[in-house]
Amino acid sequence: MAGRSSRSGGNSNERIQLLVEQKLGEGLQYEALQLYRGVVSRKSARGNDNAALTIAEQGIGVLLARGYADSATELGNVLVGILNDHELPVTEERLELFRRVNAKYEDAKRAAVLAEEDRRTAAQEGQGGVGEVEEGKEAGRGMYSVGVLQGRFLKLAVAWTAARGQRLSGDPGLCGLLGRCLWNEGDLERGTRYLVLGERPQELCDLILQDVSDANARELAVAKGVLQFASKASLRDANALLAAYKTQTGGKQPTKGVLGFCAMLLKTCEYDATPVFQKLLDAYQADLSKDEALFGSVESIAMTYFNLRLRPPSMLDNIMGMLGGMPK
Repeated sequence: MAGRSSRSGGNSNERIQLLVEQKLGEGLQYEALQLYRGVVSRKSARGNDNAALTIAEQGIGVLLARGYADSATELGNVLVGILNDHELPVTEERLELFRRVNAKYEDAKRAAVLAEEDRRTAAQEGQGGVGEVEEGKEAGRGMYSVGVLQGRFLKLAVAWTAARGQRLSGDPGLCGLLGRCLWNEGDLERGTRYLVLGERPQELCDLILQDVSDANARELAVAKGVLQFASKASLRDANALLAAYKTQTGGKQPTKGVLGFCAMLLKTCEYDATPVFQKLLDAYQADLSKDEALFGSVESIAMTYFNLRLRPPSMLDNIMGMLGGMPK
């Protein structure tokens, strides 16, 4: 009986796949999505969650490979919904499922980039008409949306791990994947935040050096990362980011600007030197006033390491700080 049941399940999956391929061949992505959604929902309703998750993963891969990232992400929502609705715990097997799906999103983005390059080449060589050029523009927008949709899927995955796992901020591995995705989509602020939660100081350093060309902006980006690591009570990763940046830029230990503040702050946190911390704030007020995000991290550090509640800097404080930092 078990053998027949297994063969029946296999035949059923094959029939579904044939129907899906038929729908996709006709350009009916929504109908293909509904086929997958119906099968996944029925499997889950019968208590066979593992089979439902397997079919959902398969469907996401098929839809992404055919260029239907929006439908793939809708099916991804169904997948995460099963995990949440049935209160399924975080396991390594389920984390690996999300890593595999993320890899399929990456494949879809690369395929979109290559397709767009081919279209542009054809247009430049005079092989494409106006319609093909316009199609290329649409493909370019679609390429961007793959990354956006990938980020939405990963956010749901991280939220599930936060609700059902051991870490309130979510699984570090998935946080890291989300951070890189957001960064690559141009959201450097949130990308940094999730790379910090993902405990990836070296990767954050590499991305900053790769994508931030202005020296001052680069130092500010590193400082934000260092302070966010420290605010999460991870002096190890904060020091690792600062050390990686120093090593890769061939520089000495910073003593000025926001990175100078960070270097001295980390040592101060290690020794629980509250008076020194307060002096640092006064000495580097002008540098810290350059970006509001810096104060948020420093405020958290003050509570975590020194049990101090800081007063948000006023506009007058910022002006006086900047005047104090001007050469005399």
